[in-house]
Amino acid sequence: MNKILIIGGASQDILHINNKLLKTIGGAGLYTALGAKAAGAEVDMFAPLPKPIPKLMQPITKHINWIGPSVAQEEIPHFEIMYDKNCVATYTTVEPRAEAKLSPNDLPKDLSKYSYVHIVQLGNIDLQLRMLLKCRQNNAKHISVSGGHKLNHNEIKKLKTLIDDADLCFMNEHEASQNLGVLENIKLKPNKILFVTHGRNGINILQNSTIQKVNVLPLASVDPTGAGDSFCGALLSYLAKLQHPILAAKNASKIASITISHEGAKGLLSSQPKPNNLNPKSTSINIDLLHKIAKTMSDNKIGQIPYTFTGTHHPNIGNPHTLNFFFALTLQQFGFWYSNKTNYTKPMIAKINNQLLKGSDFVQHAYYRTLNNDPDFFTVDRQANLSIDELRHTFSDDNGDCPMPNIESHLSEAQTYGKDMLTLKKEPIDIIKQISKSQTPLSDFLRILWHIGGYKSDPFQKKASLLAYILINRPEKFIKVSSEDKELPCIDYHLMRSALRTGMVRINDTNLSQKIINRSFVDHEEEHNIRYNVYKSIQILASLSNCLNMVSIDQFFFGMRNTCPEMTAPKCDNCLLDPICMKEKNLFQPVIRTTHY
Repeated sequence: MNKILIIGGASQDILHINNKLLKTIGGAGLYTALGAKAAGAEVDMFAPLPKPIPKLMQPITKHINWIGPSVAQEEIPHFEIMYDKNCVATYTTVEPRAEAKLSPNDLPKDLSKYSYVHIVQLGNIDLQLRMLLKCRQNNAKHISVSGGHKLNHNEIKKLKTLIDDADLCFMNEHEASQNLGVLENIKLKPNKILFVTHGRNGINILQNSTIQKVNVLPLASVDPTGAGDSFCGALLSYLAKLQHPILAAKNASKIASITISHEGAKGLLSSQPKPNNLNPKSTSINIDLLHKIAKTMSDNKIGQIPYTFTGTHHPNIGNPHTLNFFFALTLQQFGFWYSNKTNYTKPMIAKINNQLLKGSDFVQHAYYRTLNNDPDFFTVDRQANLSIDELRHTFSDDNGDCPMPNIESHLSEAQTYGKDMLTLKKEPIDIIKQISKSQTPLSDFLRILWHIGGYKSDPFQKKASLLAYILINRPEKFIKVSSEDKELPCIDYHLMRSALRTGMVRINDTNLSQKIINRSFVDHEEEHNIRYNVYKSIQILASLSNCLNMVSIDQFFFGMRNTCPEMTAPKCDNCLLDPICMKEKNLFQPVIRTTHY
């Protein structure tokens, strides 16, 4: 479901930009609704509805469903805004008119059909608070709000209440600094997210006491009006599609680019809004090859026998520690390779019980050994309070040494997981019980992990998706997927290597291609571009055959690490894709230190 309700609507405005006067339609609600629509959502806008609708406003109804109490045209909100040379806005006229008189009692009685309900400022923070309360009473699933302009002391207290009571909040940097102070000192309640936009300087995402930065490509601005609101609407649309907040923010910035590249709302009101070329296409997807791969996998009945995450070195069915084990284990699935200062050198391989094991297999065996000897190790309290010596001992090989590269990151992920779970006052079993009552248990599970260390920082949700795969497919069926749920791709470096070597994803940039061939470190943007197209490729692949699902695709490509390994020549004769593979054997995976995979 990707349906959004925006509370707050359209206005008739006068803008002063670069000594030019512009009469246009605007309004925070309108820009938010159009941003959500441009990002693919179905949008209802609850706002004063003028009868008849002025000619200037009539294009709005072609894009969104405008609902709300009827008002005379002179009751339409009106604003006049002056921009200085730095695009900082001064409101010289602020007339919310009928919008400030909206009644919560006029809202739709059942809001459960909306993925997100967003409440704009409405010129009155008390009205926002009343609207929020009514939305909760009317079964809204997730509620977001926009922060206020500069507020007095009493209103700041109300703003903090508004943030505490909502699920998400949006502000620009001036609103945040004026009302909440220095970002680093802002403390949010658990399960809350604050998005702070900084124009060309990107976006900060605040959760509890953590801040994550999302960079954007600076663009020349024709008209900055509504950029933050259209960003907000687009982000809500992407969140409704289960994009992680970081990825959603990155993609929503592209919708905001449409807004600032046109006068007024013209860009968002076009038939097919398209963002400027924010990102040169350093990589691309080979659709023809994806069709061939889907057919080959389907013809060979890949995925006909489900993988159940049971057997050797997995908890027995019914083991009471199973959930704790998999929650704590899966967040450790990253970084199993060594490097010098500039290049990848070799994968991590070590012995446990006289078995020579690579990365994820080594960790699985080490944690299974601990499950038998010290099952309380996997409780959230123990994870929150792990010491470096205890974790090194857990990951020790047959010689008593810890072979894990960057062990400090593994400790940090475990501790942050435990601390966030303690802050949320949850055990893994509590999360499973919570989502069991939902119509979309998988979606709700992934949204909960957006707030939990070890899982919350990856824009592509690899470890979160892997944990979901396990809990869906284990015989205990901890998660029962509904018809409205959709599994996400699980993209690690093995899948990226396979995607590049088979030609599913092409590298079009010579410098980037050479880095991949040389196994040199890449920067975050280069890695993002490759991983994003691999992510989209797997989504496309799953859509091309009814026989394929995310787990079968993941297991197939993860298994290719044996036929298309990192350090030795590919064994093409043993590979199902050999007849259709592009055989880009010299390509590797993007080399970057991350806790994501």
